[in-house]
Amino acid sequence: MARAIHELTDRQVKAAKERGRLSDGGLYLRVTPSPDNVSRAWPFMWMPKGGKRKEIGIGRILKFRFPMHAR
Repeated sequence: MARAIHELTDRQVKAAKERGRLSDGGLYLRVTPSPDNVSRAWPFMWMPKGGKRKEIGIGRILKFRFPMHAR
């Protein structure tokens, strides 16, 4: 299977620590560092015809694992 253009890997997402945005093709990873941790969120951005850029957040990355019996 061919790798898609601009596809972020799990390793790239976990390693992102500098402020900024990484593109995953329309979907972005927004990285915001603070003194004690790094916040990562997934905004979706688009440009309506003749308009200004729109953005909607679809969630942030949490450090949470489901217990094995919950699957």
